[in-house]
Amino acid sequence: MWIIDDWTDKMEAMYHPEEEENEKRYCAVLIFLPGMGSISKLMRYLLKSSPCAETFRQHYLFIPFHRVTAGQHASRLFKRLESVDGPRIKCVLATNVAETSLTIPDLRYVIDCCRQKVKKSKNYLEVWWAGKFNCLQRRGRTGRTCSGTCFHLIPEKMFHFGLPEQLEPNIAREPLEGILLQSLCLSNGRLIRGLDELLTFYKNLPHDPETRRVVLSASMLREAGALDKA
Repeated sequence: MWIIDDWTDKMEAMYHPEEEENEKRYCAVLIFLPGMGSISKLMRYLLKSSPCAETFRQHYLFIPFHRVTAGQHASRLFKRLESVDGPRIKCVLATNVAETSLTIPDLRYVIDCCRQKVKKSKNYLEVWWAGKFNCLQRRGRTGRTCSGTCFHLIPEKMFHFGLPEQLEPNIAREPLEGILLQSLCLSNGRLIRGLDELLTFYKNLPHDPETRRVVLSASMLREAGALDKA
């Protein structure tokens, strides 16, 4: 399902106080966001500024799920909500770390912003459109333990014709200086000697970088004194 309007009312509608005997009395919602900053911002809005804030505070349990907080909230993430007086809906706000190998009990709804952070420079992450494959992975988080619905926050036409099938692998996007140094460290500086061996090493990777990028990165490391000139 594709929606581009305000969806907080849809989240509020997921709470069914009149359905006491219905299997939907307790359920989970998984919202995919680009990063921890957007997770914190959305939580503040839903709990403090949203017109539905009172409902969210009383009946929703919000759990941030990021690579930094994953271990901290694991027990709450996989525990079913069963208390009559407690929250009825578990709302997990996650980055793309939750795309695979994650099964949340009673997950009936996935809300996907269709975006993620990608590394475009040495120390900077940019918010970018996710690949279609990533969006389908996110959709697949629901429907595992019960029937479910996925909302993609993007026009359907853009989903089919505007998103890339898959994002380029990290080695094709990121600067190679750090990756090159890691390769040398893993080999203890012995397995890779000279530019020719370095190029051969990268050619054996599933997604080998362009030769000119490897040469340029090696040159920059030599100039910085991080790589022998021999």
